[in-house]
Amino acid sequence: MIVATPGTGALYTIAAGLSRGARAGVVAGAGCTLGILPHLLASGPRSDLEVIRTAVAINVLNPKLTIFFFAFLPQFVSGSADPLPRMLLLSLVFMLVTFVVFALYGWVAAGFRRRVLERPRVLQWLRRVFAGTYLALAGRLAVEGR
Repeated sequence: MIVATPGTGALYTIAAGLSRGARAGVVAGAGCTLGILPHLLASGPRSDLEVIRTAVAINVLNPKLTIFFFAFLPQFVSGSADPLPRMLLLSLVFMLVTFVVFALYGWVAAGFRRRVLERPRVLQWLRRVFAGTYLALAGRLAVEGR
């Protein structure tokens, strides 16, 4: 559910597929998948200085992933003698699902590419929708902490 709910990564992947084709959509999906690694690395035990660095990075990164890796995923790891292998396995499965879903987003978007590019009004409308979505996400992020 976390992966299928469109966020900034999905929007970027769709935009890449629409603007540059299937390969760019899949490559964008791969890049977004690699963007999960900081969340994985940030969710282990850390010193105070590392906690501060991690907190700064988390505020810069996608809040949906932060919520998932800090609140939801650990529920399936706690109770193990050594939680790291289970956390890594679940994270790798999450990354695989993310890549597959984002690659599909990019592939489907690439299928609409010609139809969109041939119609300037549709392209202009899509750009406005993407811009509005990014502004809405930024606004939501700005007020969530208050």
